[in-house]
Amino acid sequence: MRLLVVYDIALSESGTKRLAKTAKICEKYCARVQDSVFEGILDESELTKLRNDLKSIIDESCDSVRIYRLSESPGTNNPITIGQTTKTEIFSKDAFIL
Repeated sequence: MRLLVVYDIALSESGTKRLAKTAKICEKYCARVQDSVFEGILDESELTKLRNDLKSIIDESCDSVRIYRLSESPGTNNPITIGQTTKTEIFSKDAFIL
């Protein structure tokens, strides 16, 4: 399935470490398209691992991670990119908020 992962990590003493760890986890599964935005194609097992990895790092009281499922239908959810493109231009009804 095609996914878009975005996060907002609260910056504090521990937040700086969580930010770096969150980015590293996202890079393990997806391609970075902006500072806190990642695109990827994962199967259900990989999605479960990604969610569990992120849950173990973030502080749910102040951090936010959103995982959006993008449509597989041709011609829908195609990104419109202005400026620099990425290596993986992947073309929502479901979202997970961690």
